Amino acid sequence: MLFLSHILRGALLFIAVGLYERGFFVPLYATAVMPERVPMVETMQCALLATDNGKSTFTIKANEMYCYENGDIVLVGKLEIVVWDTPAEVSAQEKGVAGAVTQGEDSTYIQANKLIYSKQEKLCTIEGKVCIQKPSEALELYTEQLCYNTEKENLFTEQPVAIVHKKNLFKGSGLWATKDLKQYILKRPCGSMELAESLETNQ
Repeated sequence: MLFLSHILRGALLFIAVGLYERGFFVPLYATAVMPERVPMVETMQCALLATDNGKSTFTIKANEMYCYENGDIVLVGKLEIVVWDTPAEVSAQEKGVAGAVTQGEDSTYIQANKLIYSKQEKLCTIEGKVCIQKPSEALELYTEQLCYNTEKENLFTEQPVAIVHKKNLFKGSGLWATKDLKQYILKRPCGSMELAESLETNQ
């Protein structure tokens, strides 16, 4: 009986290897892939208004919002963020409509394709055609990815960056900046020029 048992096991192993080589099945470990995270909340066409003591601090608009059990948040599609350096008064009617507060020159305007917030890492990342405009500083910033550390309150990236500041254009790879963009360090700069001179040259 023991001899027959060994023969049977060998035959089954031979058949299994043959079927595997012909693609009839894959081993169990190959299919044991962790499933993607399932959000607890999904919202389409979301508009959020953040307030502090009755005053607006920022608004966020996006096509889609996903909230996860661990506190992570993902916003996707036509992301628009307005941050007030000086909190604005919010009326009772405006509290129900994000972005209804009058915008002024002391605001910072942010556009991107996607926002990812990691609660554990205390990190907020915006991606895809990132554009930041700060009219009060005559400053515009363009990049493909920008991170914000919510604990240290600074901005940074290792991606190529273009900054238009007053009449000057600066380019480089990598950036560190304060959250209000009043101080910034452009890493690995690759040149600068006055926009007026550049326009005259191109004409």
